[in-house]
Order: sequence, then structure tokens, then C-alpha cells
Amino acid sequence: MKLNQKTLFYSMLLALFLVLFFLVYMVLFLPNLYVDHMMSNNKEVATELHFRFLEERSYEQLTPINVQNSISLVIPKDEDKVLLYSKLYTGELGFKDDVFKNLLNKVKDYFSDPNGPFPIGAKEIEELGEKLKKELPLDFSGQRTEVSYEDFYAEEDMKISRLGRNTILVNMTTSGIEANYSMLFLLTTEDKNYVMTLIPVVNPKVGDILPVVLGSLPMVLVVLLLAVLIASALYSKFLVDPVMELVNHTRNLKDRSPIDYYPLQVKGKDELAELAASLNELQERISRQYSALEDQSKTQRVLLRAGSHQLKTPVAASLLLVEGMMGEVGKYKDVKTYLPMLREQLLSMQQIISAFLDMNRPLPLEARTVNLREVVEHSLTKTKTLFDEKGIEIQNETQPLQRNLPELFDWILSILVENALLHTTEKQSLKIWNEGDKLYLNNTGSQIAKEDLPHLFTPFVKDESSSGHGLGLYLASYYAKAMGWELDIENTPSGVLVSLEFSKNTSPLHKGSTQR
Repeated sequence: MKLNQKTLFYSMLLALFLVLFFLVYMVLFLPNLYVDHMMSNNKEVATELHFRFLEERSYEQLTPINVQNSISLVIPKDEDKVLLYSKLYTGELGFKDDVFKNLLNKVKDYFSDPNGPFPIGAKEIEELGEKLKKELPLDFSGQRTEVSYEDFYAEEDMKISRLGRNTILVNMTTSGIEANYSMLFLLTTEDKNYVMTLIPVVNPKVGDILPVVLGSLPMVLVVLLLAVLIASALYSKFLVDPVMELVNHTRNLKDRSPIDYYPLQVKGKDELAELAASLNELQERISRQYSALEDQSKTQRVLLRAGSHQLKTPVAASLLLVEGMMGEVGKYKDVKTYLPMLREQLLSMQQIISAFLDMNRPLPLEARTVNLREVVEHSLTKTKTLFDEKGIEIQNETQPLQRNLPELFDWILSILVENALLHTTEKQSLKIWNEGDKLYLNNTGSQIAKEDLPHLFTPFVKDESSSGHGLGLYLASYYAKAMGWELDIENTPSGVLVSLEFSKNTSPLHKGSTQR
């Protein structure tokens, strides 16, 4: 399965999970949360209404939940009357009859100590009804039906909570067939009055909200599906497309030469951009290493051909000397004279073969901390006797710096010192100093021919006065390139100046061919 197909598949799984979660949440949890919120909100609004009425004693600036039925009553403790306040009317209700006064006093006594049973029962209600029937100009008769109160109202509940020291909240809840009702009753006892607020509210039922939730699900599902598809498309554009670009780029690299490569364009700063940058860096490094290996291969082929050509002469001369001495032909009868000549030819071949072996053995790249001046002093000590024989003055002005260098540095330095010994005339000088991570060797008394300067690092190139084979500087250059160092030789007014820049001493250009 391709990455874009996987993206779509996983997006659809995510959409299915979200839909199931959304369904469970909206059907099982959301209605109940809404009902609880509305009931709690009704209590808070009723409490706020009651306490604001206590401050203002008016409904002019108040907005109750139920405008028609919300009412506040003020019952003076020492008077037989009730003051009524609501959003729609304000009035005063006085009691002249003893029955009503008695009921009012019982209510006042209950308010003074609401912990006991409510003093008005069925007997008092029946007495009040008979009183009203006699005094009102109405003639009413009737009988109860077979339907009872419990047939419509399944359960009732009353919760009393105290709000401060002198205020209580009574929440009377009734669950009916058609709705759930609550009567919020707040009572505050003042020094001279009893203040009551009555607020009837209809509480929402879960069954009332559920059809609305289910009716909105189709639209929610469609929107959710579209959102997932759009998110999947954007995800594919911003993630899958760059990945596919990386895949196509790597495929194209397979058909190209490591040298002939093109970098991938890096966009943004995310992980994919870092991956593209790392891939470009890897390509560049492979190309650089491949170029170095190709150059090394070409050089080795040239060196092999040149070396073979150089070996032909001493081999032929050695064979001629051996055959002449073995056959005692002419002057070759004088073995004592020509054996040293044969030895010189063999030593010449040995030097060339040793140079080849030095090139093919592993380079010592393991670094260690050394004192730069001590390393130079050690290299000069090995050839001090030869310098003294030629009367060459040595000036070591190298600073005693601590540097992290491989043993390969010692090899290159020995070659440069020996080359300076060969090309410095008698009674001249050799000065060695450094400027940071750049080492200088300046020998006086001789210069390099201008036509030879471009070919100093070519194998077997030497001037006529040299007794070497033209491999020393080539090996020094070969080792320096292996470490990424810079070796340069130039003429000065007084002699020849050699410079070696060795600051890049941690990353050989082609480790695979130079490490142990």
C-alpha cells in the first residue's frame, strides 16, 4: 500500500473513531450535562434575584426566569398582612378574618423555626376552603375523578440548603409525564420581616434534547467527513508529496555517476527539510570521496607505469653487470669494482619498491595530543648528523603548542625535512616556524627551476642534481591530500619556502582506503 493510500486509510479510521466518540458523547453525556447545567443555572439565577430584591425591594431592575409567576413576599412579623412584589404587579394583602390570621401566624411561627413539620395540614386547608365557600358569592360543586395525582407525577423531591446565616433555599422538584418542574423557594429572616421569593421553573428532560441531537447528527457527520478528507489531502500535500520527491530523487541518483549529481531543493525547517539537507550533504560527501578515489586511482596508474619504466633501467643494468661478472667478460672480470655498482642499482630498486609499499600500507590516522615543537625537534634529531656534515644551520622557532595530530603528520614532516637536506647547499640554513596551525620550512642557498615548480608533486620528477627518485614530495602531497591538508612550495629571494596547513586534521577525505 502506497503512502498516500495509507494516509487516506488511517484518516478514515480516525474519522470513524471520532464519529463513534461524538455519537456516544452527544447521545449519552451531552443531554445529561445540559439538564444539570440548566438546573444549576436556575438555582444561581433565583438566588441572585432574591438577594437583589433584598437590596432594592422592587422588581423594576430585575429580570426573573419566569416573569409571570416569579413573586417575592414580605411578611411583617408584627402585622397581619403580606406585601407582594413581581415584575407585573405590586400589592398588599391584608387579613381581617381570624382563620386567615391564624394561618398566617402559623406560617410565621414555622419561619422562625423551619426545622419542624409544616403547621398547615389537610385539616387547615379544608377549613380554609369551607370559609371561602361561605363568604364568596360562588356556588361550586364537584367530585374527584378516578385519575390520581400520582398518575401524572411520578416522584417528588425536596432539598433544603442554607445560604448564609439567615437565608435558606428550598428546591422542590416534581417529575411529571410532560415535563419536570421545580419550585425554588428562598426565605430570608430579617429583624422585622420575613422575605420570601417563589420562582417556578420547568426543567428540561433528556428526552426533550435527544431528538434535537439525533436530528443534527447527519449534518455533523457530513461536516466531519469533509473535514477528514480535506485534512487528508493537506496532509498528503505537505508530507506525502515531499517524501515522494525524496524517493524520486534517490531513484534518479541510482542512474547517475556519484560525481554527476544535483542537490535536492530544501524547503522549510521541519524534519523533512533536515532529511533533504542531510541527503544533499551525503551526496556531496560521496561525490567528493569518489572524486578523490578516482584521482588516487589515476595517480596510482600513472605511478605504476612510471615506476615500471623507472625500474626497467636498474633491472637491465643489474642483469648486465651480473651476466658480465658471471661470464668474466672483458672489464666485468674486475668483480670488486662492479659489485658496488650492482649494489647501487639494487638499492635504487629497493627505494622505488619501498615508496610503492608506503603508498599502499594503511595510514596512521589515530590522533594524539602532542607538543608541536617537540615533534619538529624529534624529526630534526634523526637527520642532525647529515645536517652537521653539510654545515647547515638549523633554526627551530616552532611554538610549543598542544595539538591533536596523527602520526601521519610526523611522516610528512620527515619527508619535508629530508627534502630540505637534499636541496640545501653547504654552509646554508634551514629555518622552521609556525603561525598557528600552519608550519613553514625555509631553506636558503638554492631555488627550484621555474619550469619544475608546476610538477613538484608529480612522481619521478626531479632536477638533474638530485640523487633521489622524485617520490618524496609526491608522497608528502599524497598524505596531505588524504587528510585534507594543504601543502605548498614556492621560491623566495633567499631560497625555497614550504608551507603545510594542518588545521583540518579530523576528517580524512577517503577513510575507507586510509584507515587501519
